[in-house]
Amino acid sequence: MGCQRRGRRWSIRHTSACLLVCSCVTVGLFQTAGAQGGASGAASPYRVIARHVKAGPDVDGALTDSVWTSIPAGITQFIQQRPDEGQPSTQRTAVQVLYDDKNLYFGILCYDTEPAGVVANEMRRDADLTDDDFLEIILDTFHDRQNGFLFATNPAGAQFDAQVRNEGGGVQRGFRGPNGRPLTSENYNVDWDGVWITRSHIRPDGWSVEMAIPFNTIRYKRGEDVTFGLNLQRQVRRRNEQSFWTPVPRPYTIFKLSNAGELAGIRLPEPKRNLRLKPYLITGAQNDFTRTDAHRNDGKLEGGGDLKYGLTSNLILDLTYNTDFSQVESDEDQVNLTRFSLFFPEKREFLLENAGLFSFGSVNVGPSREMEMFFSRRIGLFDVKRGDTREVPIIGGARSTGKAGRYNIGFMNITTDETRFQASATADTLVPRTNFTVARVTRDILKKSNIGVSLMNKQAGLDNRYNRILSADMNLSIGNTFTANGFLSRSFTVSDRPHPDGDAFAGQFFAQWQNPLLQVSGGYRDIPADFNDELGFLPRTGIRGYRWFMGLSPEPKGSIVRRHFPHIGSGEYITDAQNRQLSRREHYGYQPIFRDGSQMEIAFNRQFERVDRASSILGVPILPGRYTFSEFFGMFFSNQSKPVFGNVRVNLGQFYDGDRRQLQLTGGLRFGSTLTIQPRYELNDVSLPLTAGRSAGDARVHLVSTRVVYSFSPRLSARTFVQWNSFDKEINTNFRIRFITTPGSDMFLVYNERRVTDDATYLTTRIDGLGVKDRTLAVKFNYLFEL
Repeated sequence: MGCQRRGRRWSIRHTSACLLVCSCVTVGLFQTAGAQGGASGAASPYRVIARHVKAGPDVDGALTDSVWTSIPAGITQFIQQRPDEGQPSTQRTAVQVLYDDKNLYFGILCYDTEPAGVVANEMRRDADLTDDDFLEIILDTFHDRQNGFLFATNPAGAQFDAQVRNEGGGVQRGFRGPNGRPLTSENYNVDWDGVWITRSHIRPDGWSVEMAIPFNTIRYKRGEDVTFGLNLQRQVRRRNEQSFWTPVPRPYTIFKLSNAGELAGIRLPEPKRNLRLKPYLITGAQNDFTRTDAHRNDGKLEGGGDLKYGLTSNLILDLTYNTDFSQVESDEDQVNLTRFSLFFPEKREFLLENAGLFSFGSVNVGPSREMEMFFSRRIGLFDVKRGDTREVPIIGGARSTGKAGRYNIGFMNITTDETRFQASATADTLVPRTNFTVARVTRDILKKSNIGVSLMNKQAGLDNRYNRILSADMNLSIGNTFTANGFLSRSFTVSDRPHPDGDAFAGQFFAQWQNPLLQVSGGYRDIPADFNDELGFLPRTGIRGYRWFMGLSPEPKGSIVRRHFPHIGSGEYITDAQNRQLSRREHYGYQPIFRDGSQMEIAFNRQFERVDRASSILGVPILPGRYTFSEFFGMFFSNQSKPVFGNVRVNLGQFYDGDRRQLQLTGGLRFGSTLTIQPRYELNDVSLPLTAGRSAGDARVHLVSTRVVYSFSPRLSARTFVQWNSFDKEINTNFRIRFITTPGSDMFLVYNERRVTDDATYLTTRIDGLGVKDRTLAVKFNYLFEL
């Protein structure tokens, strides 16, 4: 215990030093704040005036209404970022902006000299448009140059939206992770669903777009002459060309709101009433064949709903009662080759909206999320055992988010009901009624930076068990090259859980410098063993971590390679409180991105792990000891915009004191913008030798999945996701039909099923004769009333 106390004093001193350095940097930077602030007050050379109309156009994508044909385009010049930075876009774009008392309207003509070459692979709501021709708009409604709302569409009329915070810090557009998907971050919330309308229309000279964005969907500051930050991006996919209205320098994206232009001339009085009510009704049946009690076969007929009320034009109150998430898609299986928990993303709508405001203290090592101080999946979900996550009913909750002057305000309170789960044939697990509270306030400082404080509280049962986290954090952004963030937190715990103490300080500091050619970053975090965050994702405590990264990204002209990316780092050096090395990960790689959007990576990874207690990975014992091992890694992603595409990844090398081989294959087959089939196969083969105290260990895990998406229209789509892994010996099936009846209103038909494929599992879990462990069929209706 003495060592733990000495470790804590060391921890407090070092984490406090990190925040002291941050504070000194902040004070020093105030010397330049005046100059920066003065620059921000000047009128932007990129400025467009919105025209007021008494009645908005009929949104059909054709742009034939008189309100469009009677006025000239306000924006006609787009500038390339890639491939020919600084040159005019090869295809002309014309943009008009209107507004009435309820909506903001955009009319956009995307001219194209080769209309047959326009790419439109997606039609469904919230589809990833990375590999399509697209047009996207970002609105900085408070003109704070940090936060915004993103709206995008393509020639097929797909509808995509997102919330952006802190200029999308951490998002790497253009790069793909090991799963082939674009890399993202906690500052880019793609799961937010706003209520708005977009329509596209194919023309002989290109394609056109109309968007109607209700002011009720976006928070804003009222006034007689309001100015929004605005930028637009168009992609011509066959050239892999990205161009912007307001030029954005490499390597940044449209999220760089400090570079945005201005949308001016909008008169926005305080609305008389901003009330939205969204009740739901759900009916269905559930069979859980692992149970022996009365809940083995349950019918379901219940209702609930959400209420959204605009306290002011920039402060929103959300209430939810008997919250239901039956329409949420299943998690994808991940093969865990570590001794620690894996991160699964949040997918539930109520907990996703404005999630970026509550998020801080994230740690990403390569494409993997290693830490999150507030992890909303701790609310309403419970891990009964490994691989078996169950839903805990949410009685109700409230959330208030908004902006007051330079302050961003967020408050959330949710209560989950007492629930009993049958964990095995002889044991039940009781989850007590629990209340979760998260309160957070940030203040904008300098030109595009902020500082914040937050309080998180988890109160379980009636015997005063609680876990509380008090935190202070900051995000600094200086010029176009330097960013830094950090936090200092203190936990307070009263619990019957086995925990060393539960009261301790933890902290982190991370800084990054980048320009179009070079990126350098480094960070430090200190998470003592006594620090207890039951609302966060912290798979490891009792650690000090140092991480660093350096990469070059030259973009030669006239080459088949658009961007070279040699890099080193992408790892973390971890010690305990006594400075003993626990883990070390090193990554040396080269990742070229080709002119057509395909990309590859070849790399060498080296890793060290200290194992103090015997553990296992994939059922193979790992004995105590010190292990150094390495592997070679390669992957290739073809041009994802083609009708047939695929990805391959191979890892070959050592694994602890044995060997590991990994193969990932992902394919794709598209039939226009209606049908996409994506099979995936992953093999992990681990072999450990015979040693004293352990017999030879081998594990071979196969993971097979297929995702099928059929879009009847932008409003009606069907999705099927089936996956099987040989380790759990289960087949999981998720089938979902979504029909958007009106903007903001939906009907869902959902079927979920889990089957076992092993005879021994079949016999011990008392399942039905078809090998089904559980299955659910549900029909859910919700309707949005705007009152």
